[in-house]
Amino acid sequence: LCLERGISKKKRILSALLALCMVFALGTVGAMAEGPETGTTGRTLYVSEDGVDGNAVTDATTDFKWLGAAINNAESGDTIIVQYSFTAGNNNVTPGNDPTGIYNINKDLTIKGEGNVTITAGGSNTTRDIHLFNITSGEVTIENITIAGANTTSGHSIKHGIHVYNTADVTLKDVTVNNCYGYGLVVNNGGSVEADGFTASGNGWGGVNVDSNGSTAKFTMTGGDLT
Repeated sequence: LCLERGISKKKRILSALLALCMVFALGTVGAMAEGPETGTTGRTLYVSEDGVDGNAVTDATTDFKWLGAAINNAESGDTIIVQYSFTAGNNNVTPGNDPTGIYNINKDLTIKGEGNVTITAGGSNTTRDIHLFNITSGEVTIENITIAGANTTSGHSIKHGIHVYNTADVTLKDVTVNNCYGYGLVVNNGGSVEADGFTASGNGWGGVNVDSNGSTAKFTMTGGDLT
């Protein structure tokens, strides 16, 4: 009888130890699943009205004054939070034979507006193709931003609001583009855009133009309005 009780006690101890091991293993797997994705940078940069002027900011600890400086200093995988509305001049942009933009993007990047953020194109441009966002490569997300093209009878500051081409893979969420000289959005030469809640109105040539130009271009839209 004593021997049987001893064996039963040992079985209970072994069962308890096995249960603890299973709980520990499950907890470890859960922690691994909830960890950060491998290969992502994860920095968040801020563009604010009280930020540092020019390109002086070289890290993520101080706000930028201008979006262009934040884009130039961003690493692939970063997120930029825009906290105020402003006018983006093209005075420092030199038009060339290839399309260019006030903001040129060729890396993985997310740009989000915080609140009601409007970027108004400024300056004059009557000769070459200058766009607000010129995106040539990378996985890029633009979210909660309005682009105002400021087209007038005397001239225009930008041609297209957003120009996507080559290997760029772009997601637009709650983005509005209005009053550009050309199109609100152009996708061509291999570019791909998925839009959710995209609105384009009052643009001189139309809302969206998709042109393969030798390589298949893709555009899909869920919700929004094109006029």
